[in-house]
Amino acid sequence: MSDNNKNDQKDTNTALSAEESKYLTDHDYDGIREFDFPLPNWWLLTFIGSVVFGVIYYVVYQFGLAPSLQQELTTEMAAVKAQVVASAPPVSNVDIGAVLTEAMKDPAKIASGKQVFVEKCSACHGANGQGQIGPNLADDYWIAGKGTLPEIRSVIEVGVPAKGMPPWQQALKPEELINVTVFIKSLRGSNPADAKAPQGELVKD
Repeated sequence: MSDNNKNDQKDTNTALSAEESKYLTDHDYDGIREFDFPLPNWWLLTFIGSVVFGVIYYVVYQFGLAPSLQQELTTEMAAVKAQVVASAPPVSNVDIGAVLTEAMKDPAKIASGKQVFVEKCSACHGANGQGQIGPNLADDYWIAGKGTLPEIRSVIEVGVPAKGMPPWQQALKPEELINVTVFIKSLRGSNPADAKAPQGELVKD
């Protein structure tokens, strides 16, 4: 090493504090030497904390130690539905009967119920209630109930699981439930084409 380089290095080392000199490396590039300072403690703690959190998160959710996002969503939705049902004002059978009887007099409600029926029910009962997978709804025979307005509404609401009829209380709004009930009642005696053979018990008024 030339005398000039030695003097430059000496001057550089002299200008450094004792603390800085501890971190000066031997790596030299074109007269430039590098420091190797340790990372700040806050950065190290953040990094280590992130790694620990990542490991714990992976173990908890990968091995089913905590509910998945889908399970959490299902639980929250069930809680919301339960709250809606609990907050709804109670309606007696007499009130429902009166509401349904009044709705039977309203052609607009029956027409609205037909739209719901075609969309939700026609796959099983046919567009005109003639029956397909499900029974004919236009005759005088009933598998569940006696065909009264409150009973028709109840069957739609809670379903008939033993016969493959699902409950619709969560899928239909209260107004839709009323409208589709009165539409089904209006089908009685309509004699639709290709009607399915009678099923259930004969009910005479």
